[in-house]
Amino acid sequence: MDKLIAEHESAHTELINAVRLAASNAEASGVAREAYSTQDFPRQFLDFAVAEDDEASLDSCRYLINKFHISKLRFDAIDHVTRYHFNKTGIDEFFMALVHHYALEPAADVCLKAGMKAPRTATRAHATYQLALLNLQRRDWCLDSLEERQNYVQSLGKDTIDHLLSDAGADEIADLLEKVITEYPDERYFDYSISKRAEQSLFTLRNLEVGCEAPAVVGKDSAGQELRLQDQKGNVVVVCFWAHWCGVCMESLPQETAFVSSMKDRPFVWLGVNGDDDIELLREAESSGKVNFHSWHDGKGGAIASRWNIWGFPSLFVIDQSGIIRYKSRGHVDLEIVFPIIEDLVTSVESERSKGITNR
Repeated sequence: MDKLIAEHESAHTELINAVRLAASNAEASGVAREAYSTQDFPRQFLDFAVAEDDEASLDSCRYLINKFHISKLRFDAIDHVTRYHFNKTGIDEFFMALVHHYALEPAADVCLKAGMKAPRTATRAHATYQLALLNLQRRDWCLDSLEERQNYVQSLGKDTIDHLLSDAGADEIADLLEKVITEYPDERYFDYSISKRAEQSLFTLRNLEVGCEAPAVVGKDSAGQELRLQDQKGNVVVVCFWAHWCGVCMESLPQETAFVSSMKDRPFVWLGVNGDDDIELLREAESSGKVNFHSWHDGKGGAIASRWNIWGFPSLFVIDQSGIIRYKSRGHVDLEIVFPIIEDLVTSVESERSKGITNR
């Protein structure tokens, strides 16, 4: 398998280089067909998987899913794993790949549900957790984006999505997570406990979805003073998780600080949750004007980020004047989407205040 991976990576590098040198889109397409597509690497990886009956076979199926996002052979790979590889130790990584790569439904659901019935305890534990996580992610996307909801309706059907977004659907996800917590407390994925991860996911389901009341946050700022999210009720609030070690965070700062400046004297507050271990980095950023908003100092993997189940920086939540989450970032922060949402909410608050209406 190492030889096959090396061949694919080499061909992919040659493809990228050739496309960069192409004089037109048509020439680039021709290069792709000639130098890469004709080698049919997805088929080679699937044939390798079918011919073997060991960890390498499972690894080959996972590689196919991870690298070839538009290949229909990914579904054959999922079926092969479902039939023959639930007893392998690497099945937890395969299940994770199913959840983190889109357009695999409903094959991913079939595989995970079958995994929940496998004889091997670890397979059942990881299948249960990843199925819960898959549906939790779908709820998140559908609750926050009409476009994503329509995409899921096309792939899974309207009845399935309507049920997933109902209270009954949320309860089914909660039941899966509670099953992991109670029945598989000792199962791990590398260095973390999946039961602990299930607890965090359950907190997300109940407290951090769009439409939920934002959890209370109490922590210390760079001066060691107490900073409380709940003191901002009545204002539109952004809670943004950022750090100096996050390149995307630092690239976004100029736009964010400019926006914060433009919102001066309006019912709006931008609050950061800083993930730097060294508090002096936060203090210097504040004193130099690199940031013009108040931040909690949380440290890397700190209490606030852990409670809010933050896995990627930057992450951002928009909270309305009543404390309700109205937007949460998905994988990356798109400020062109975020700023208009904030503007609409702030304008609504200003309109209410002009009529003597208050949300405090």
